[in-house]
Amino acid sequence: MANAKPGTYRDGGDKGSLSSYGLRLIVSPYGRGRYVQRLWFAGKQRDIPIGSTLLVTLKEARAAAQANWKTARMGGNPRRKAASLAEVTPLWVEKRATAIVCLQPCLAPKPK
Repeated sequence: MANAKPGTYRDGGDKGSLSSYGLRLIVSPYGRGRYVQRLWFAGKQRDIPIGSTLLVTLKEARAAAQANWKTARMGGNPRRKAASLAEVTPLWVEKRATAIVCLQPCLAPKPK
């Protein structure tokens, strides 16, 4: 992500190619990236968030995009429900264990 300029990047293939399943990487001006999938379903074009590059690898994003694409092609709704904090926290802790070390003083109970 350090070398990527802000903008939208498609994952492989030519326009309309199924090799990418509509997967895109959006890089913010601050250098943060997120994966989004653009699909047509229910008669409309929609962008489905896959996740931040801090939490989701490219391999995981591609797998999610393929699963969403199959769901949409079978007539289903591939939109995800909003993830709860309880679902997201273990992933964040696992991938960013160093952040926990920094947060420990803030999370420690205050002495009475």
